[in-house]
Amino acid sequence: MRLHRSARILASLVTLGFASVLFIAFETRGYVWLLQSDAQHFFGVALDPFGSGTTLASLPGVGTAYRYGRILYPLLAWGLALGQITWIPYTFPLVYLAGVWCLVAMTCDWCVSAGRPSWLGLAAVPVIGATLPHLLPEAWIAVLILWLYRCVLRGHDRTAYGVAVLLLLTRETAIFALAPLVLLALRDRQYRRVLAWSTTVLPLLLWYAWLRVRMGCWPFLDPGAAVNHPLDLPIRGFLAFAWLAPGTPLAAVALAAWLLLALATWVALRTRTLLGSGALAMALIVICFGPGQATMPFEACRLMIPMLIPLVLAILTRPRSLQQRREVVAL
Repeated sequence: MRLHRSARILASLVTLGFASVLFIAFETRGYVWLLQSDAQHFFGVALDPFGSGTTLASLPGVGTAYRYGRILYPLLAWGLALGQITWIPYTFPLVYLAGVWCLVAMTCDWCVSAGRPSWLGLAAVPVIGATLPHLLPEAWIAVLILWLYRCVLRGHDRTAYGVAVLLLLTRETAIFALAPLVLLALRDRQYRRVLAWSTTVLPLLLWYAWLRVRMGCWPFLDPGAAVNHPLDLPIRGFLAFAWLAPGTPLAAVALAAWLLLALATWVALRTRTLLGSGALAMALIVICFGPGQATMPFEACRLMIPMLIPLVLAILTRPRSLQQRREVVAL
């Protein structure tokens, strides 16, 4: 995929800034500070991606099989290190920074393609920068979502199917991003495409089967992950704290999640674009956030980043005319 020169330059400058922040955090707080939140679990998986999970600390809520289910991000660090464990502390930040570069380059290039200034794509920087200096995979998830939609809009179906496979191996809940594509194929009675999109989940299922044999349980049934109650019935969990805990930071985060849902719905209906529909589909995950997210409001905000970036980009690149909107809908 060819990216505009200005997009590459801006992405390089932003990545240099992120690298500086990581270096300062490392010098002042130590490497362990970079592995806060779920970064520590991804790092543990990267040390032995095909093992039995002994590299993960046996802490409540870790969920060994559950953590190994999201394999792509740590696998990239392991592959870049050529399987050498002593290199993982160096390759892990490099993979994170590569994700930042790809994300900024993608958003800036998308703006150029829509006839907007490339610097508008820098709107993604404060969103993904909210996780600094922790080495988390949200940038890669957003990159793969945008790459998936870019391939579909340009008619590169085979590449799109491959990107969908990578996306699901990065985070299984990103399957919501495929919903607009499946619905579009059903609307046009393209049943072969529906079948093709359905098969993109097979590599993930095969990986899950391997984990079932290797670790004795399925990732989505891991009792360790269930301790934190990450998911619940719609609205009953995290979103309910908007009125159950008034006047608290938790209520503010829950209200922000409601605002995200409302804004995504408005953008999807207003723009009628694949990007807007994808942002709404991803935002629907918030409805099933469980009470466990209430104990970690930062985690809830972090999980909303891959939803927010397509939403912001959909707003920035919305069609200016009815003719442009018809062209996008036709795609």
